[in-house]
Amino acid sequence: MKRIKIEVEDSKYEALMSFLETIDYISVSEIESIPQWQKDEVSRREQLIDSGNMSIRKWEEAQKDIFKN
Repeated sequence: MKRIKIEVEDSKYEALMSFLETIDYISVSEIESIPQWQKDEVSRREQLIDSGNMSIRKWEEAQKDIFKN
C-alpha cells in the first residue's frame, strides 16, 4: 500500500472528501496537524500553572540558560 499527502483549499475540502470516499480501493483518514496527545498535555500544563503547581518563566530567561555564550 502507498500513502500520499494531499493539500486542498478549505472551500473544496468537503467536495474532495465526498468524492474520495466513493472510491472502493482507497481508504481515507484525516491527519490532525496537532496530535490530540499534545493538545491534552498543553491543557494539563495550563491547569498546573493556573493551580500554582507549576511555575513558568519568560523565554528570555530560558534562552540565556539554554544558549549560554
